[in-house]
Amino acid sequence: MWLKEFHYDLPEDLIAQYPIEDRAGARLLVLDRKTGAIMHRRFYEIVEFLSNGDILVLNDTKVFKARLFGKKETGARIEVLVISYDNCNCTALVNPGRRIKEGTKIIFVDDIFAGVKQREKGRYYLEFNKPVADVIEYLGKVP
Repeated sequence: MWLKEFHYDLPEDLIAQYPIEDRAGARLLVLDRKTGAIMHRRFYEIVEFLSNGDILVLNDTKVFKARLFGKKETGARIEVLVISYDNCNCTALVNPGRRIKEGTKIIFVDDIFAGVKQREKGRYYLEFNKPVADVIEYLGKVP
């Protein structure tokens, strides 16, 4: 899987900033697999589309500001997508990855930077000079 596969146009005004008060009234996109028809419905109507034996998996996650933009010391632009983090360390996807080697320093702003500690199977292990949670809160963008 390549990072470029996750690039698509999503206008900012279509991204919900807060959940709606009546969660059952949330919008629901339904695809009829037999006809290919797409329907716009409300979540309270979901039972109309479930059959006996179906499994409903609920995703109770939050999107976090995982996208960071930085530069190499050469000035080349680098995009970092944080997958997971713990204190000052994180696992990330880096674009363009082919130019990033172990030991590379990525500068985000004057006093915030990370070093590439390891690269393995398209994932990068970075060590920041500050806690990653603070960095993504300050500089992160929603992917």
